[in-house]
Amino acid sequence: MKSYTLFLRDDPLRDDHRSENFSNKIRELFSTLNIPESNDGDFVIAIGGDGTFIRAVTETNFNPKKIYAGVNTGTLGFLQTMTEEELLESITSKKRKFQKLYVPLIELFYSDGNSELHHCINELVVEGVHGKKLSFKEYVNGQFYQKVSASAVCIAASTCGDTAFSMNAGGAIDFSERKNQLIRTLVVPIRNAMYERFLPNPIISNEVMLHLESDAQVIIDGQEFEKTSIEKIIVSYSKRHYIKTMEVKPYSKIDTIRKKILGY
Repeated sequence: MKSYTLFLRDDPLRDDHRSENFSNKIRELFSTLNIPESNDGDFVIAIGGDGTFIRAVTETNFNPKKIYAGVNTGTLGFLQTMTEEELLESITSKKRKFQKLYVPLIELFYSDGNSELHHCINELVVEGVHGKKLSFKEYVNGQFYQKVSASAVCIAASTCGDTAFSMNAGGAIDFSERKNQLIRTLVVPIRNAMYERFLPNPIISNEVMLHLESDAQVIIDGQEFEKTSIEKIIVSYSKRHYIKTMEVKPYSKIDTIRKKILGY
């Protein structure tokens, strides 16, 4: 560990200055270890809620060479898995454990022939522009699946995105031991008798491709892309796309949901 970078919750008043106070403790500890703070540190610490962690990873470009750690001073904190005490102890420990968190790759293809690559932690949401319906052809794992008309579509990462927008839109929560699954959920789909009978919502797959037939707005982890010339979107997992996070104890999604959502 050569240097560190801190990301604090944008609204410190909302958490009674907990994030700011704890960041001062971290700075004091690193100072005793002669490890400087930097805008491009190899150890990235997010203090706040899940939004703070997503901002930290996004603004450092999902860098697989960095180590990410999150401390929850917010409310839910599915991504912020460490307590303040655990983080302080791990900084001085010589037996740090890390794990790879694979993140979906999002490819946007435009009508002018250009394309963009993005990643997400939680989800990709594609919705119609100005309240109009979204129309597209859907391909699952490389095969044509169906034609769709809906208000929006959400493609979420099963690792943690299934408990965010996807869950509120009626998507499934993945409790399986399989990792790197995508959960696709249609938002207010226009249904017909055949659809009701045969095609369930949501679906789980490894790759989803959308051929858009109407203007669309793309939202990646809450960040809007005001572009309507997108023709095709591919969302997939790859072993080459991941971030490394600090691990102090085994993560249990069931325990996390029971405690933080159900309240017992």
